[in-house]
Formats: sequence, structure tokens, C-alpha cells
Amino acid sequence: MKILILTTKTFHHDYFINSLNISNDRIFVIYEGKKNKPKFKTNHIFTTLRNKYEKKYFGDLLPVKKKIKKFKINDINSKNALKCVKQINPDLVIDYGTSILKSELLDVLKNKKVINLHGGDPETYRGLDSYLWCLYHKDFTKIVACVHKINNGIDTGDILRKKKIIITKKTSIYSIRAQVTEKCVEMVNELLVQLLRSIKIKSFRQIKKGRYYSFFPAVLINTCIKNFNNYKKNYVTQK
Repeated sequence: MKILILTTKTFHHDYFINSLNISNDRIFVIYEGKKNKPKFKTNHIFTTLRNKYEKKYFGDLLPVKKKIKKFKINDINSKNALKCVKQINPDLVIDYGTSILKSELLDVLKNKKVINLHGGDPETYRGLDSYLWCLYHKDFTKIVACVHKINNGIDTGDILRKKKIIITKKTSIYSIRAQVTEKCVEMVNELLVQLLRSIKIKSFRQIKKGRYYSFFPAVLINTCIKNFNNYKKNYVTQK
């Protein structure tokens, strides 16, 4: 089995790649270099502190192992990307944090197993920065990691796995994305076991279509921090 991971270069994405329970020579990675820029400010001291936390937390499993074949392409939907995907000819494609896959690329992958890793419950929160939107709306039960199939919609494919993120008294707000990543590792490794053993993988359709959210504005970050701290103080009992 050959696995192709479509992703971007971040600490938590590299940790995910290194944590898959499959031979390194079966893993191929395409890093998308293009970064979509919103018209409003998204950078906040929170972002810097989160990156610092993740670099330290994931440190022992960084950088990506040398035996894993890696490619850098600016646009995941470009002709160069399509050519690269065709040459790799993967059995399983995992999308983790790239731009939306367009129809031409999806056509190339139509006979492949193609899944997306989503940091939220897509039946409520589709799109970007889902856990931050959960914190902003005080919707703590929806802070989950999800693996779903990719279709022509945005985060609307059939769900394969979903795992909740547990917040305790010791949980740092900077650790939530790392926890989502760890749950993604768990779920994908569970799926790999089933695929390698030819066990049928169950999935279920999404009952409702969640609201689509774009980039999280920096101006709202302090509200997230306040909501998170209040939740831990007043509602969390687990140490």
C-alpha cells in the first residue's frame, strides 16, 4: 500500500507523518507552499505561543524521516501537483490542511481512497480553525478530531472516525491542536490496520451540513482564551 499525504509544512503535520504505523518507504508527502491570505489580521501572540508549545511537545518526532519521499509544490491543484500524484499512483490519499481540492485533482483520485483530517465536527463546524470557533462559541463538546471521506463539497463527506478532545484542569489552550493531531494519528492508524487486513471500513453520512467558517480573526482570540479559562474554572472537574 502506498500512502500519499497532502499537507503543509508545520510541526503538527510533520508529527502526524512520522507517527503513521507503516513502512517509511510507502509514504509520500506533497507539501503545499501557497498560503491563502485573508483580508484581515490573523496573527496573534497566541499563534507564536502555540507554535512554541508544539515544537517542544513534538520535538522527539521531528523533522520528517529521511526515507519518506517528500515533494514541495506551490499549489496543490496545479498541473505539477496532478503530474506528481499520477506518478506516485497512491492507494490511499490523506489530506491534512491544504487548500480545497478542486475537481480536476479529485477526478485523478476518483478510484482511490481519499480522506480528510478535520479538527472539528463537520456537522457543525466546516472549514478552518474549527476548534477556535468552538471556543469562541463556547461549544466545548464539539472540539473533536474527525476523519471523513472527501467529496465535491467542503468537509461534507461520509464520516469514518470521530474522537472527542478531553479538556482537564491541566489542559493548556496551546495544546488543543496538538491533541487533535494525536487523535488523527490514532484514527488513521486504526484505519490502516483495517485496510492492510482487508477489513471493511464502516462510514456514515453526515446528518446535517455544518456552517462554513473561514480564517479565525486575531481580534477574537482573546475571547477564546477568556471562554476557555472560564470553562476550565467553572465546569471542568477532571484533573
